[in-house]
Amino acid sequence: MIYFIYGDSNKIFTKTNDLINSLISKNTDATFTKIESDNFDDFSLDEIIGGQSLFTGKQIIYLKRLFENTQSRDLLLERIKEISQSPNIFIITEEKLNKPIFNKIEKVSEKVQNFESKRVAAKKDNNIFDLANALGDRDLKKLWSLYQEKVKTVRPEEIHGILWWQVKSILSAIKSENPKDSGLKPFVFQKAKSFSRKYEKDEIEKLANDLVNIVHSSRRSGIPLDLALEKVILSL
Repeated sequence: MIYFIYGDSNKIFTKTNDLINSLISKNTDATFTKIESDNFDDFSLDEIIGGQSLFTGKQIIYLKRLFENTQSRDLLLERIKEISQSPNIFIITEEKLNKPIFNKIEKVSEKVQNFESKRVAAKKDNNIFDLANALGDRDLKKLWSLYQEKVKTVRPEEIHGILWWQVKSILSAIKSENPKDSGLKPFVFQKAKSFSRKYEKDEIEKLANDLVNIVHSSRRSGIPLDLALEKVILSL
């Protein structure tokens, strides 16, 4: 399923946040992941299109301005129909596209919100992949420092999503002999394999369960996700 939001950057920001909040509240077991140009190469299209999470079900995947980049655009367009038929929920946001590409995405989208585009200087997002790397390295001091910095400007759901992605990658690397078996890209597999040496298998499995459980607790019991994430980080 695809939600396509297009046009003015300020309206995109507001509408996307509203949509994400609504989808998270309706899909309490879903995980949230944001993918943009800086981290696109770290994800497997097969996994995000066809797969459901190792411990949870549906995924909410935010594809931010990936059709502006030639490489990611071509790969996504080749599989746009599969994306639309995926059991996962995809949110695609773009500020400016040519008409043929816009039409291809619009044609397969469940819902389209089209706002007149106005050129606004884009503000570069914080690179929350630093958090994932600190978790992988088991550098608790750096992880805690980065978390305190990022949580001021980044949604807790987005932070949770990137930490969950890292833990899931490490688990896949532990259980697999090669990238093909793991479903990970070679670079991600090698990095995850290296990170796996910093953890015992039962430790990374417990961390995976903890990350799943805090999402459920946050959405069902009202415990703020940012506080729940703090407890998980400090327990490492």
